[in-house]
Amino acid sequence: MLENRQKFNNTTFCWRCMLWLPLICLLLIYCTQKQSSSSFIEKKKVDSLYNQAARHVTEGNDEKAYYEFNLAKDGYLNNLDSLAAARCLTEMAIIQEYSSDNLGSIETSLAAIKLLHENKKEHHEVLFDNYTNLGINSLSLKNYSQAEKLYLKSLGFATDDFQIIKVQHNLAILYYQLKQFKRAKEIQQLVVSNLPKSNDNYYKALINYCRYLFHEDANFNPQPNYKNAEKHYLSIKDNWGLAATYCYLTEYYDKKNKDSSLFYAKKMHDVSVLLHSPTDELEALQNLIKHSEHPEKYFNEYLKISDSLNTKIKKSKNQFAIIRYESEKNLNENLKLEKDLSQKNYLLLLAIVLIAGSTTGSYIWAKSRKKKHQLLSDNKIKEERLATSKKIHDVVANGLYQVMTSLEHKQELNKDELLDKLEDMYQKSRDISYDKHLNHAPNHIREQISEIGNTFQNESMQVFIIGNENELWQQVPKKIHNDLYIIIQELFINTRKHSNATRIILRFEIESTALLVSYQDNGQCNTHSHIPIGNGLRNIKARAESHFGTITYPENNINPIGFKIQINLPIR
Repeated sequence: MLENRQKFNNTTFCWRCMLWLPLICLLLIYCTQKQSSSSFIEKKKVDSLYNQAARHVTEGNDEKAYYEFNLAKDGYLNNLDSLAAARCLTEMAIIQEYSSDNLGSIETSLAAIKLLHENKKEHHEVLFDNYTNLGINSLSLKNYSQAEKLYLKSLGFATDDFQIIKVQHNLAILYYQLKQFKRAKEIQQLVVSNLPKSNDNYYKALINYCRYLFHEDANFNPQPNYKNAEKHYLSIKDNWGLAATYCYLTEYYDKKNKDSSLFYAKKMHDVSVLLHSPTDELEALQNLIKHSEHPEKYFNEYLKISDSLNTKIKKSKNQFAIIRYESEKNLNENLKLEKDLSQKNYLLLLAIVLIAGSTTGSYIWAKSRKKKHQLLSDNKIKEERLATSKKIHDVVANGLYQVMTSLEHKQELNKDELLDKLEDMYQKSRDISYDKHLNHAPNHIREQISEIGNTFQNESMQVFIIGNENELWQQVPKKIHNDLYIIIQELFINTRKHSNATRIILRFEIESTALLVSYQDNGQCNTHSHIPIGNGLRNIKARAESHFGTITYPENNINPIGFKIQINLPIR
């Protein structure tokens, strides 16, 4: 009888718990919805930030505009408006390009493209602007083939005739820089023919066309069209147009009449000063130095402006980086706060469940669940400690050793270069403490690998790097770049520390669907000291295997002289 009563009580408790479940679910949904709705920012406030930033652009206050576009971007992302967020990133990328932060601008444009969908027509205008900006940056970095590809790709997203004209104009500039004057002239002729004289860009297109034609045919006289453009720009008070016109007139008279060339160089200089455009001032001063009978008075001014411009560019780059860093930091802090609030709500609901149940069964269930979470937490802590140890080895230890190698073997080491390297090490060390993703070779793996070779090459060590070309890296997925950079750095350091080698040969090549990396030195080889062991080998193997790669040690490694290793990484 007692047993039957106990069974009845247990059954009753189960049914009571089931009756509580709908109420608990409703409370959980309510708390989640309340928390989600509170995280949304009013659209009017975000739009106001965007409009303020746009006004700062027209006023020439680029740094403030960049800051407010970044805030607006975060607001739009918070409100799940990816198109508006991408538009903000696009504006930020254009500001960076104008400030000569080409690599930063490329990174920002790529971030914008990730938020867009090529099959959505409403995204095409922003996609066009980003691919155009990527082309302009590639041209500034003298990556001509990449610039051409990006300009042509932007055509696929053109939404009106003017955008097509803009692409043609950019392509003509590209071909002019490649000294393909006939091709540049033919494309620019299309631009001029499709623009009415009333269009603000007509004379800009016209003087460019005359410039290309003059370079193709030295007998052509572009001066009448240049003078017409000058009259037009004077009438509408367009100093930017005047600066370009005087630049082309200076160029035209360069070998025909030095006095005229000097005259227009002075005019260009005067207009550039009014525009507060140091790049145009420098170009004008170059011509004044070239043609003036007393170049020394212009030379000092040239040096002063050049130094000021370089300082300004560095300052802008640092400011943009700081703004992005603070934005990421605030975002992480907000996510952590939301996570803490979510956990508190969850614990409160769990307490309600425990109180409502108030039975041994609920207590056992809660205790079992707590143990499970503790086990997961302990495992996570172990994984985090292992990951942190790996980061310290790869970033701090290897990076410091590379700096030490530079100090040891370079007779004249630039102080600023050393400070930049130490600052980079400091920032990466801080990133470890914030548990941020460390990117050792962002978008310029070729230069990073060359830097490793230059660091370790000295009077007692020859370094040969073969196949480190942009065409090769364009075929290698970017997710491989970071781990491959660390593997190569580890191999160089092990050779330097253990082998007494005098020569290193590093080769990259693509065979079928794989990237083959061969590393060889002529040092003393034995399995106990030279082949990387411990954390070094584990890290190298782990990084290669994370990309389904393999590492092989050829049989000649048993020789006492010479070490060789080959890494095979699938790229498709």
